[in-house]
Amino acid sequence: MTQRNGKIPDILLEQYLLGELDKSKAAEIRSLSESNPEISARLAFLKASNEEILERYPVRPMAAAIRQKAEQSVVKKRSFNFSTLAAPAAAMLVLIVISALWAGGIFNPPGDGKTNMNSVKTDGEIIYTKGLEAQLKIYRKSGSVNEMLKSGDAVAVGDTLQVAYIAAQANFGLIFSIDGRGAVTRHFPSDGGAQAAKLAHNGEQLLDYSYRLDDAPAFERFFFVTSAQSFEIAPIMAAAQAMAGDPQAARNNLLLLPGGLEQHDLLLVK
Repeated sequence: MTQRNGKIPDILLEQYLLGELDKSKAAEIRSLSESNPEISARLAFLKASNEEILERYPVRPMAAAIRQKAEQSVVKKRSFNFSTLAAPAAAMLVLIVISALWAGGIFNPPGDGKTNMNSVKTDGEIIYTKGLEAQLKIYRKSGSVNEMLKSGDAVAVGDTLQVAYIAAQANFGLIFSIDGRGAVTRHFPSDGGAQAAKLAHNGEQLLDYSYRLDDAPAFERFFFVTSAQSFEIAPIMAAAQAMAGDPQAARNNLLLLPGGLEQHDLLLVK
């Protein structure tokens, strides 16, 4: 069931959530999810993402849009008559297409304005694609449960957080946080090196250790700085330290970064 790197492929986790696996494989994944926090986190992430897709893209409107697009294509190409496809079949096609695209890591619905989505314009249409930009993920751990947090979610002193990232097209990265007391904490790379860490590209990556929130007030804001090329950490941390001196700026402003770097952030409120 696992790949050479020892991880269960996302497509199998998707099939497990959809109830498409046989009993033995489903039982194996269920058992692993109860004992392996990483698998539990990936299942929680996929489940939340699937629910978000279905909420943003209801089946009937999507089926109608696909049917209309196909009919227009028939007029142009005279190659296939899609107009006779019944609504239930079209709805099923929507779910299959969305599931396949999601499992392949190339589809993401329009988000909340954060930098986790790109769009490609072709023939007058905007097609949203997943994976063109890196993503920062934070999970709150409670026993064997991992809750994915969104920017603006409330947290409390003592909460245990698990930081994760998706590299997408980025090759190097740095993850750190700024709290309401003005402290800057480096999370990745954790070895104290001077250069940004090489990013892994085989899906979502959980950092090697979790992070327990202290009693710093107001907020905890996480940053993920990425680039296609290796970069020095010191200038980024210096910019973070400068911004951390102003709580309002640390909570709301973007970092002043050298060219060629991108930043992704997630704010947690205390």
